[in-house]
Amino acid sequence: MDWVVLGAEELLGGEARKLKASIEETGFPLPAFKPYVYRVLLEQKSVNKETLAAMLAKLRIKGLTSKVGPNESVEPFPAEVAFEGRFLTSPGKKPYGIPYEGTLLQASLRPLLKKAGFSRLPSLPVVLLPDLLATFEPSDRRYHLRMNVLGFPALISIPGIVLAPAKPREYYLLKQSGMDPAGLNRAFKGLFIDHGDPRLPRVVAGLAFQALAYARTGNAFCDDAGCSLYNAHWHHELISLYGPDEAKNTGLSRGIPLCPAHSRMAKDWKVTP
Repeated sequence: MDWVVLGAEELLGGEARKLKASIEETGFPLPAFKPYVYRVLLEQKSVNKETLAAMLAKLRIKGLTSKVGPNESVEPFPAEVAFEGRFLTSPGKKPYGIPYEGTLLQASLRPLLKKAGFSRLPSLPVVLLPDLLATFEPSDRRYHLRMNVLGFPALISIPGIVLAPAKPREYYLLKQSGMDPAGLNRAFKGLFIDHGDPRLPRVVAGLAFQALAYARTGNAFCDDAGCSLYNAHWHHELISLYGPDEAKNTGLSRGIPLCPAHSRMAKDWKVTP
């Protein structure tokens, strides 16, 4: 199985080396690292700039509290298309906070990536994005923010890692009491993964490995809370997985933690970098 990670340098900057190191420390073959996905698509002439910007503008979610699912018939405003066009090759400058429909974005990117030379499963492009991703849950009829969307291609939302998992309950109580965001962040510093957090690349590495496991086995998750394939819903679960290795007392980070079963399974996979 070949796999590639698109957009690591553009979105993680110098921290991209920690992403590579976290994967390498497991003994698992490194993926190929490619430029940001929309830059790749434009360079390969898989789509033109105007069509790509319009596609992204159309996939914006107007409100996470919407009681209806995505409506693909709604046309975006010209200003929305122009906004998307400005950041197609400069993801690091794009303001975050606008949610996009994750499953539709995945479906829209699939044929474009195939046209650009990325073959179908079990080969896997892992796409890092500066955008929030959300999917609609019919059971409670609302959108939920996601850290990642599994499948082909696999999508990982950098701001989603910050905003999708639940923070400590006390955080929300103080937020409801009117405490300002800056004060909240100071009070809970280190208790959740934030932008620029040194633990962020390791979380990305774990989510990439989830995507690879899903592509390889059809099941991304593990019941062991000490395994990267554990489906974490709280920040404290992510920190437990990807925080410093206290046992070594060095402050250095661990690689991707895997339970014994998934560690053995990974070694059996036939992967070429």
